[in-house]
Amino acid sequence: MLATGGKSYPHTGSNGEGYNLATKFGHSISQLMPGATPLEINDPYLNKLSGITLENVEISYKINNNQAIEKCKVVKVRGNILITHSGLSGPGILDISNHISLDNQCEYSKLTLNGVYIEIDLIPNINEEKLNEMIIKDSSTNGKTMIKNYLKIYLKNRFIDFFLNKSQVSGNKTLSNMTKKDKKAIINALKHFKVEINSMNKKASMITCGGVKINEINPKTMESKISGVNGLYFAGELLESYGPTGGYNLQIAFSTGYLAGKSAGESVIQ
Repeated sequence: MLATGGKSYPHTGSNGEGYNLATKFGHSISQLMPGATPLEINDPYLNKLSGITLENVEISYKINNNQAIEKCKVVKVRGNILITHSGLSGPGILDISNHISLDNQCEYSKLTLNGVYIEIDLIPNINEEKLNEMIIKDSSTNGKTMIKNYLKIYLKNRFIDFFLNKSQVSGNKTLSNMTKKDKKAIINALKHFKVEINSMNKKASMITCGGVKINEINPKTMESKISGVNGLYFAGELLESYGPTGGYNLQIAFSTGYLAGKSAGESVIQ
C-alpha cells in the first residue's frame, strides 16, 4: 500500500517520493500544487498589524490585468483572516489559496504571483445600500463623532488607521464634516478592501493539490486499476482529491486509509 503523503511538510518525510513510486507502476500524476497556503504580502504597514484577526469576512480574488480569468471573479469564501508578520493566513485565506493555486497553475517551484489581488468584504452581512443608509443616519445623530472612532463599530481598533490610510480618508474628521467622497471611499473599502498578493508561502503549505489520478483507482477498494498491477492500494494525500479547511482533508486520509487497509487485508485472507 502507498500512503506516503503529498509534497507538503517535506521535513516530516512527505517529500513527494510516493509520486515517483506510483509512476513506476504506470500511474498518472495530475499537476502538483500547494494548497491551504498562507499568502505573502509586500506591505510593511500591514505586516505590522500581525496578530489581528478579521472575523467572518468574505474573500474573493481577481487578476489585475486585461486578460482576467473570468471564473476567478466568482470564487468567494467565508472565514476568518489572520494577519501575520509576512502576510495573511487563517481559514478563509487557506481556502481561497486553493483556487488561486489552481487557476494560476502554481507549481511548487514557481509561486510568485503577478497582478493577483484579493478583495475582502469586511462586513458581508450588510449590503452597500443598507450601509449607506446607516452611515447617513449615524451622521445626523452622532455628527460630532470622529470617523476613526465611528469605525470601531465595524473594524478592530488596531486595523482602523491602516484602513483609513488605504481609503485616503482622514480619521480625525467628524461624521458631520465627512464629504460624499469620504463616505463613498469608506463604503467601498468596507465592501471591497483590496490587498495585492506577492506570492504563496510554499514552506507553510498544508496540503498538496493534485496527485495520483483517482480515475485509475477503484473507489470501492482503493486498489490500482492499471492493467497488470495487482495488490497495490493507495491512501491519503498521495491521491489528487482534496477539500477545504475544516477537517475534510483529514477525513479523506482516514477514509481512504481505512478502506485501503481493509481491502488489502481481505485480499490476503482470500
